[in-house]
Amino acid sequence: MGTVAECNNLLWIMPWGVLRQWNVNL
Repeated sequence: MGTVAECNNLLWIMPWGVLRQWNVNL
């Protein structure tokens, strides 16, 4: 596929992963 939607999904998933790490640290 390689559509723009997939790129947007990666941009959404990466920040959420960072937030999860912050929550774990807290």
